[in-house]
Amino acid sequence: VDIAERKYKEAEAAAAAIAKEADKSPDAKALALGLQAQAIVVAQDEARYGEAEALLNTALKLEGVSVTQLAFLNVALGDCLYSQRKLDEARYPYLRVVELYTAERGYVGGALLNAGNCFIDMAGQALAQNNDQAAHDDLLIKGMKLIIEAGSRYGVGGAKAVYKKNKPEYDAAKARTGAESPSDEKKADSGTEEGGK
Repeated sequence: VDIAERKYKEAEAAAAAIAKEADKSPDAKALALGLQAQAIVVAQDEARYGEAEALLNTALKLEGVSVTQLAFLNVALGDCLYSQRKLDEARYPYLRVVELYTAERGYVGGALLNAGNCFIDMAGQALAQNNDQAAHDDLLIKGMKLIIEAGSRYGVGGAKAVYKKNKPEYDAAKARTGAESPSDEKKADSGTEEGGK
């Protein structure tokens, strides 16, 4: 049994155990649905991504779910959509966490990083599919600003690596658009080697 399959089975077992308590609490039901969906995404079970998306949307519609669970569910939905390469759709659940659940710092930093990656990937698509340099530059700059915030404000591991990988392209986009931000590098370089604190 490979690692992904084992993790999938562990997550499904955990979700089933939580589901037994689901009648007692909206949070338990939301968590159970979220974990079931997450298990599908982590296992990369592409045939069941639609099911995972439906589970998450059902959980997000439940009444009385805590802010913490709503933040978790939105990140999980973003991950599910991103795994399907639905980049335009994936950015919204991540940005919802950033805008609505700011007190949930454990989710906000990762949501910023993931939303930034959505914008960066969309920038690549704009150039590759439509040869649209202006859209590319706009999306890349937006994505990099989110990456910088994830690293500098929330100490998210991986932000610095994403920044360094995309920095030459980012600098060129800023030069083309006149969007100079001299403090970007200092902000992105704060924290550890991986961008964390």
